[in-house]
Amino acid sequence: MSEQKRRAVWSRRLLTLLLAIPACYLAHHLGVALGPGQSSGSQKISPPHSTDQQINGLVVSAADLDLGEAWEDPEYVRHITIRNTTDRTVAVSKLLGGCECTALDPQSFALAPNGTQQIAVKIDLTHRFPHQFGMDQRELAVSVYPVFADRGTAAEGWTIRGVVKSRVSVDGRGITFGDMCGQGGPPVTRTMKATAHVPLAGLEATAPADKATVSVVPAPKRPGGYDVRITPNPNLPLGPFHFAVGLTAELPDGTKHKCVAFAVDGEMRSPVRVVPDPVLLGEHSVGTTAEAVVSIKFPSSGWSVDRIETERTDTMVTPTSPLDDRPTYLIRQPVTKPGDSAGQVRFVCRKPNGQLETVSATVRWYGDPQRAPGSKP
Repeated sequence: MSEQKRRAVWSRRLLTLLLAIPACYLAHHLGVALGPGQSSGSQKISPPHSTDQQINGLVVSAADLDLGEAWEDPEYVRHITIRNTTDRTVAVSKLLGGCECTALDPQSFALAPNGTQQIAVKIDLTHRFPHQFGMDQRELAVSVYPVFADRGTAAEGWTIRGVVKSRVSVDGRGITFGDMCGQGGPPVTRTMKATAHVPLAGLEATAPADKATVSVVPAPKRPGGYDVRITPNPNLPLGPFHFAVGLTAELPDGTKHKCVAFAVDGEMRSPVRVVPDPVLLGEHSVGTTAEAVVSIKFPSSGWSVDRIETERTDTMVTPTSPLDDRPTYLIRQPVTKPGDSAGQVRFVCRKPNGQLETVSATVRWYGDPQRAPGSKP
């Protein structure tokens, strides 16, 4: 293979790699670097295309690519028409959206000379980057890249440009509860701040009824402000949870419009907890025994520890003086080998209704063969 051909091959590979990076990802980082420093207000808008865009003889008119102004909508659809201006059939094996907020239909087609194909570009206009939180309007630039059957992915795409206006915005992409929620325990509530940019008769929030309750409370100290309060269902199954909260604006004329949605996630933990968890015994000489004290935190009175199970036969767990009226235990672990080691201690607890529930704690330690036995950790 000649040097010129090798360079051409590597150029095509590099181009394919660059096109695999979503345009919205690049737009995000450019926006952070070049965008406005404030978190509210309007974004400077670039002018739309003034001419038609041609790619390998396929043309989309400037009018189709000029979105103009559009209200925020999670399911906005823009139709563009692709026209073949060549004297040959052009096959598009796939269309690629330049942003994860787009979907395209159809994905593939073949155009005879002078033929046309209409494409439905579905865009989530509620999609924002961090530097756009709180803005009442912002620039939109969504690209569509054709992948040709005979020459691969095009270097450029047809770019739809416009201005997205928001009736309501929120201050973040989502709410994270972490491990704050305990199954069967007291409800935990967190708040997302919302701002109305137009006069509203009301603001509604919705979430899956089996996963959370939500409410909206006006915040008079913030102009146009609302507090969206989210309370996950305390009876959710143990483990991670995830759901979306959607906002709907009601205008003074009674019409309702879907606005932004945001994600809520967290982890529903057991109401019984071992404190601390994990149990870190630290670094000890091989041949010595490491010790730590743990207590069991119950959600209410009437609970008790039925039995204790250990993953390792050499782990010893014995009751000791209660701490703040909580059952307390001394864990003693012989250090038998160098390096990191771990094991599980399981406390089988009895609920006030007689049912059993198991809570586990991880015990970790490190064996140091160089330290003299009996030395202080």
